[in-house]
Amino acid sequence: MNNRFLFCTICAIILLMGNVCSAQVTGTIVNREKQPVGGASVTLTCKGSPAKNISISNMKGEFRVETKTLEGQDCILEIRHAAYAPYLLSLQKMPKAIELDTIRLEDNVLEEVTVMADRIIHKVDRKLLFPSQDDIRLSSSGFDLIDKVNLPGVYVDTANKKVERRGSGSVPVFINEKRASQADVVALRPDEVVRIEYIDNPGVEFGLETPTAIINFVVKPRMKGMSIGFNLNDAVTTLNGQNYIYAQYNHRLSKWGIYYQNDFSKLSRRHIDQTDSYILADGNLHEIRREGMNTKLAYANHDFGITYDWTKKGQYTFMAQASCHFYNSPDRGHRQRIYETGKPKYYALTEPTEHYFSPTIDLFFRRYFKKNRTLTFNLVGTMYDTKYGYSFKTFDNEDFDLPTSQYGYDTDGKRYSLIGDVKFSQPLGKSSWTSGVSHLQGYTKNKYTGTSDIINDMHNSSTYLYSQISGRFSNLRYMLGIGGSYQYYSQGTESYHYFLLRPSLSLSHPFLDKGNIRYVFNISPNAPSLANLSNNRQQSNEYEYHVGNPNLKPYSRYTQTLTLSYEHKYFYTENTTGYTYSRNPILEEITRHRDANGRTWFDLGYEQQKSAADFWNYTTVQLYIIPNVLTLDGGFSYLLSRYVGNNYTHDFHRLWGYVGSKLFFGKWSFRASWSAKERNFRGESENTTGQNIEAQVNYKLSQNLSIGLYGSHLFLKNGSTFGEATHSQFIKKDLTVYIPEWGNMISLNLTWNLSRGRKYQSDQKGVWNRDSETGIFKGK
Repeated sequence: MNNRFLFCTICAIILLMGNVCSAQVTGTIVNREKQPVGGASVTLTCKGSPAKNISISNMKGEFRVETKTLEGQDCILEIRHAAYAPYLLSLQKMPKAIELDTIRLEDNVLEEVTVMADRIIHKVDRKLLFPSQDDIRLSSSGFDLIDKVNLPGVYVDTANKKVERRGSGSVPVFINEKRASQADVVALRPDEVVRIEYIDNPGVEFGLETPTAIINFVVKPRMKGMSIGFNLNDAVTTLNGQNYIYAQYNHRLSKWGIYYQNDFSKLSRRHIDQTDSYILADGNLHEIRREGMNTKLAYANHDFGITYDWTKKGQYTFMAQASCHFYNSPDRGHRQRIYETGKPKYYALTEPTEHYFSPTIDLFFRRYFKKNRTLTFNLVGTMYDTKYGYSFKTFDNEDFDLPTSQYGYDTDGKRYSLIGDVKFSQPLGKSSWTSGVSHLQGYTKNKYTGTSDIINDMHNSSTYLYSQISGRFSNLRYMLGIGGSYQYYSQGTESYHYFLLRPSLSLSHPFLDKGNIRYVFNISPNAPSLANLSNNRQQSNEYEYHVGNPNLKPYSRYTQTLTLSYEHKYFYTENTTGYTYSRNPILEEITRHRDANGRTWFDLGYEQQKSAADFWNYTTVQLYIIPNVLTLDGGFSYLLSRYVGNNYTHDFHRLWGYVGSKLFFGKWSFRASWSAKERNFRGESENTTGQNIEAQVNYKLSQNLSIGLYGSHLFLKNGSTFGEATHSQFIKKDLTVYIPEWGNMISLNLTWNLSRGRKYQSDQKGVWNRDSETGIFKGK
């Protein structure tokens, strides 16, 4: 009897151990009504392995995929069924056995995707990246996570909380397709991120002024619990910093949130060197050389917001946010020692001042229908109350006490705007269709006192309709969209109305298994800014007047790009060649005048010019020296620009590049980079940003706390530098701003967050609505 009992016990243990130690991934598949889905194909593809492990779900929706020899690898689980949308799941550092939560498939087949190597999926307009567990573990915020996943050509300033596309400007960040503030991205918990979408080819749904790229986090917000934290980044070598504090509380269908952020700087050493050369009406050269003297700089930004979110999964989402932005810059002036043709040495003080208050109300609602259809409403109201002043004074001595001459003006500005948006989306077989309408209504009243006392009353409106479809024919992925906008503007007796078209076409095709080629063509309308449209004329100095032009009209920009990319286990490379052409663009124009007494002056304004063209090529390379540990990256670009004006033609050439490295070792992370001096051209102006050498080290003290040091503009005597140059037949300008206190600047970063509660998969999606126009005419 005892022997039988012992034998049965041993057999049971062996069977149990065999079941526990089985090398497999198991799970259950259901549909939207939580009914089992049988006959679904389950494929497991792992990095560096051409083989695929395949299984079919049974009538109970259960599946088992063998994982022999795959332990420790990075894999993607793909589920497909003819009646449902494909489902993709990243499994990092595959354990020997794993039991997944219940997987729910959507009702309709959306645009198909192609699984590439590593953790990247290519679509026609974006790349989908699945962060690894190491990426998540070493990150403390959304900005950290973007930095860790190594987006090609993307620079993340983790100290100043900014994302840029190398050589192309800033990249806005979204969370579940809704525009996110810096505080939102700081507060984002990396372990809640399902994937990161890098939209490097935004479609017509993003409006007329489409950004060069967008980053969207797909996250799983919490259903109950709380999250609080802060991110402090303050320089120890000077007064400069950016700080964020946030708190969120979730209960059932509701989420409440509050945040505060500020950034500030207070410097005593900053100077501006400038040389202006004027060709007078009599043909003589008149030169003014301004030698900069150290002057104070002080500014502060404050943002405060409260948020509310009410979501019932699969049915509706409502979000409301009220926020206020305060900006104050009491010290923005600069002192200069002046050497002018035909005059003794004298001194000048230029003092622009600005402060404003801007509250915003953002209301969002989305309704979900059967067959994966959605209807979205968004309403954003914004107000700007701005006080801006400009003053230029000359003095005989360095005491700057009694001015010998002065010019300037003050502005009291008000801006009110309301933006409404409606968007409808639904799948069409293997394609996806999105259409919508957006309307902006704005009113601006700016009162100028100074050289000319003027009140600008400006009304403007914009109605934008768009429709876009994306899908796939065999291996050819496509996205076709068209948008149309009706623009209206009035100021006094001046007004215009204009209809603009924005078509867009994108074609993408894989090659050589891990490569991709994409062609993009679009027409982007460009409307004049309210500031340039103002009927205003203000004197800046003895020779210069800045003038507005209410007769400006919108124009169109035609763009074509061809992008080739290839990914390998140990490297990724991408090359983009592009050409842009604009007819009748709005560019600056400088005109010379002479009065009856022989006095010469110049009007600096904007006119419709003949044409503008840019040709560029940009190459970026990432080398995974030790995958997931050491990465080297670099980029190189060439730009050729030609601007043909009514009285000028300018050709510009630019070479630019950068190199960088990232190292992750245990709880440590290191980053260093060098970027060359950057030059940008427009019309008759050239803007430059000095080179930068930066380094950063972070240590994760615990799951909730990390500390780091960040150094910027290292080994650069003049610190941060910015330049402006004018290449007119009448005026030559060369201006450089030096901020030596930002050189060798070392900042201490401290991040802490605490969260409690379980999570759920959110259905939130949003839209792109913001108004930042003030219409204020600003001197330089």
